[in-house]
Amino acid sequence: MVPCEQDIFESGEWELDLSARELRANGVTVPIGSRAFEIIETLVRSAGQLVTKDELVRRTWPGAAIVEDATLRVHISAIRKALGADRRMLQTVSGRGYRLLGNWTIRQDRAPAKPQHATAAPTSFRTNVTVAASALVGREPAVKHLCNLVSAYRAVTLTGPGGIGKTVLASEVARRLFPTIAGDVFFVELVSLSDPALVASTAASVLGLRLGSDEISPASVARAIGKRKVLLVLDNCEHVVDAAAELAETLVQLCPHTTVLATSREVLRIEGEFVYRVAPLDVPSQHQEASNDVLACSAVQLFIARMRLVRDNFLAQGENLPAIGSIARRLDGIPLAIELAAARAATFGLPEVAARLDDRFALLTGGRRTALPRHQTLRATLDWSYKLLPETERVVLHCLAIFAGPFSLHAACAVSSMTEADVVDSIGSLVGKSLVLKAENSAGTQFRLLETTRAYAFDRLSESGALTDVASRHAAYFLKLLGQEDAHSIPSEQRPAALRRRADEIHAALEWAFSSSGDPSTGVALTIAAVPLWFDLSQQTVARGRIEQALRHAETGGEQEMRLRIALGYSLWYLGPGANAIEPNFARALEIAERIGAAAVQTRALWGLWAARRGREDHHAALDVALRFADAARKAGDLGATHLADRIIALTHHLLGHQRLAQEWTERTLRQPHRLDPSMGMGYQVETPVAMPALLARILWIRGFPDQATAAAAAAITAADKTGHSFALAYALAFAGLPVALWTGAPDAKRLLDMFAAHATGNRNLEDWRLCYARALELRQGSEAEALIASFIEPRADPSRIAPFAHLPIGTNIPVPLPGEPPADLPWSAPELLRVDAMLLLWHRAPGADVAAEAKLLRALEIAGEQSALSWELRAAMSLARLWRRQGRAVEARDRLMATYEKFTEGFGTSDLIQARSLIADLESDGTSA
Repeated sequence: MVPCEQDIFESGEWELDLSARELRANGVTVPIGSRAFEIIETLVRSAGQLVTKDELVRRTWPGAAIVEDATLRVHISAIRKALGADRRMLQTVSGRGYRLLGNWTIRQDRAPAKPQHATAAPTSFRTNVTVAASALVGREPAVKHLCNLVSAYRAVTLTGPGGIGKTVLASEVARRLFPTIAGDVFFVELVSLSDPALVASTAASVLGLRLGSDEISPASVARAIGKRKVLLVLDNCEHVVDAAAELAETLVQLCPHTTVLATSREVLRIEGEFVYRVAPLDVPSQHQEASNDVLACSAVQLFIARMRLVRDNFLAQGENLPAIGSIARRLDGIPLAIELAAARAATFGLPEVAARLDDRFALLTGGRRTALPRHQTLRATLDWSYKLLPETERVVLHCLAIFAGPFSLHAACAVSSMTEADVVDSIGSLVGKSLVLKAENSAGTQFRLLETTRAYAFDRLSESGALTDVASRHAAYFLKLLGQEDAHSIPSEQRPAALRRRADEIHAALEWAFSSSGDPSTGVALTIAAVPLWFDLSQQTVARGRIEQALRHAETGGEQEMRLRIALGYSLWYLGPGANAIEPNFARALEIAERIGAAAVQTRALWGLWAARRGREDHHAALDVALRFADAARKAGDLGATHLADRIIALTHHLLGHQRLAQEWTERTLRQPHRLDPSMGMGYQVETPVAMPALLARILWIRGFPDQATAAAAAAITAADKTGHSFALAYALAFAGLPVALWTGAPDAKRLLDMFAAHATGNRNLEDWRLCYARALELRQGSEAEALIASFIEPRADPSRIAPFAHLPIGTNIPVPLPGEPPADLPWSAPELLRVDAMLLLWHRAPGADVAAEAKLLRALEIAGEQSALSWELRAAMSLARLWRRQGRAVEARDRLMATYEKFTEGFGTSDLIQARSLIADLESDGTSA
């Protein structure tokens, strides 16, 4: 039997009425859009057979040139939503199409068909949607998606904060759809209504309905519309949301061909409603503001477009880009705010507007005279939403303004004086009203305020007189959190962002604590607790400033000063200003710790004194302090400090040139459990699996094991990468990866340098390392003179000495340094320093250069032997062999070099050993010919 238009398809509780064009469940109409209905009709007529995507598109969009896959997916999703618990009835056959499952039968409608009147079908349809006054910028994807949604669902609500562009977007969608839907499109503006009872009559008036003696109600409006095809836009529903929701739901239930598109700061919460949250326009990130990348951001495009309406000669380039990008970002991509800012910038200039955004509510006024009053100033837009809030929600919104960024429900409850239930209910309601947003890409469920909303709510908080109480609770909450929470428990991929957000809250709390109305004692305690966090984020400069601020408020000679001195010493050590600034802070902390019996702090202070003495290159004194530190750690029973003591003893022996001892201590630490204790108070510590393989790599290369050194450096880099911490990776690269690559002549040195550059930003020490290695790498690939300069730099690549070499200019006119006595305080590279000094003498052909150079090279060989520094020995032996060869002593040169070369058991593919083998062959040839 061929189905006729009166047929009804049935399957269990489901009915598809082709005459009424309704999908019903247990006799109740389920809202579904017109296109979605056509898709399900095609599927049900196929009697369970597969219908390809192409066939569905051809039948549903006849004559359309292109229908994107995303459009079809929107409608399929709408059908599944309508089917609810039976959504599996609509089956997807991957890559092919769809089929509708179920035992669908056809029954004839028992009611006689209604007689068809002879009235002609309308040849035109009506609309009151006005022509667009200006081009819609940055919303084309949203418009296309919404056009699909409106044909898939019969109730779509655009929601979002004030000024986000809901009305403009809905108007554009209505304009786009009017030529295609074969029905009327009406725009009902509700903003001027003060009485919710007028919603239905306003809609009836716009639609031109004649209701006769009927009382005007949602039901009477629905009866008057009947089966007419209508797209009804209900604009600005939030202040009459209950009445608007009742009208929309009634129309969807009673009028099978009516679709409602609503705009509201609060969702309608009706059956079948699809909620579309209007997103802000794209804004540039902070690091993009100075580049042409900002021009790809829709918020920037809107700002420029509106500026050019007033100033047609406005140029968006060069020095204008950072200001435009900053304005767009700080205004959260909210179109209304951007338009107001553009109008102000046309009058006062970009720099003035960018500089005054902190006072945005006074600045961003003067919208179009024809605009709604609440769209003429930024404050009026937020006043409109604020006045609709009950008092409880207003108070909660005030409290939330204290957060600098995203916050959890637990944090929100902590800063409020209300019950947890009231706070949770209020936040849920504020989310529904678009004043609070769910934060994206955060650990757990978190919320946030747009910056403009936060600024407005903060003003209200200040006016309420509750700022001090809320700020005090905010500071107390984060002080407690820092004392309880282990940052390493946060998943590694979320950790950097989570820690940065926490640091932002700490800074906000400290700004209050040290203000005239704050609580300095809380600020001091919070500063001490936050030091590990700042170090974890490599924010040593920030830490130093905050610590120095707290020291001005701490009790002199007490525990607070002691802890702050320790923290300041650590921050100065990381920043590398010199031992003279570091040591007094640790010495003062040690003095207080010994006086009050703080054993744990004594070990931290001793570590600092070791670091200071190492920094001034007094390595023998540093070893004495390292041994004293180890003794104090053992007496205190501090396993973490004891482990650290072994580490610094190993490093100090390496710097002293005691490479055998250094290797023994290093391998000893690697055999031990990793026990670095956060209570050491240093903030971030490079972990043993990173630091010790890095040290071992250096030792192994010096001792003549290049292959093992390369493997150890790679292990350090891999371990550092797994930590997810930039400083750890930069450390592994600077201390092991790059020097070993340069020493072995590895081809991946440039790749390692690029990796290092990406993680060295913000740390002066690391930046100097980067510049120094970049110079050395480039010089290595240059002329003979430049290669000699590289040899001069590399053995001096120590943290305390690296800065002068980091800033050496690159170019062919670099003078080869004059020879001089090598520094006695760099014993780890003393053989190489002597060798390079000998080469400088020979380069400059100084009087008696051959004799002096030979003496230096022989001394280099002697020291290298004492230090078990086979790689330095090989370099010195090669330089001596070249000197003796020039003097006609080829056989003697060959024997001396061969004696060193034969000590190697690996690394024969590295640059030094390749050169040595080639030189030996040349010397043998010279000896034979002689």
